[in-house]
Amino acid sequence: MRALHTKLDPTSQTKALAASTSFTEDEVSRLQRTYTDLKIRSESSVFDMKALTSTAGLLLPPFLIKALLVYTEAPGTGVVDVRRLTTAFSICCRGDQDAQARFCFQLFDEDKDGVLSAVELTRMLTVIAFVSSMKPTAFAGLGTSLKSVEESQEAAKVGGW
Repeated sequence: MRALHTKLDPTSQTKALAASTSFTEDEVSRLQRTYTDLKIRSESSVFDMKALTSTAGLLLPPFLIKALLVYTEAPGTGVVDVRRLTTAFSICCRGDQDAQARFCFQLFDEDKDGVLSAVELTRMLTVIAFVSSMKPTAFAGLGTSLKSVEESQEAAKVGGW
């Protein structure tokens, strides 16, 4: 019974996410509150493709939103899982270059064959160019670290994208 209580306890979940990501407990807590707020504001009361699109649709291309949903959904549900979303944000905002490259590859390897086809590679490079050209303030409402966005943009410029 105690194990079930620990699993359902929000404080335990926050601590576990902080321990498994690059975020502090306070940052995880803020992400969880934002996630809950987005669920409440969505028409279906879940954070699904429609809610994700309405949240990020002005910032990100539709293909990337779909890829993010596939990466962050609770398997087979079409609903974003807060733990997976927090992990994705952790990789994007604070992950090392290897972790970010693996994450990017996973997002764009649509058929999960371990190889990027010409179409998948073109999509990836197009999105990287698009995102790297954005102003850091575009991400402010999503809770993204502005410093991390600026560092990503600088790295993209250095890399020739």
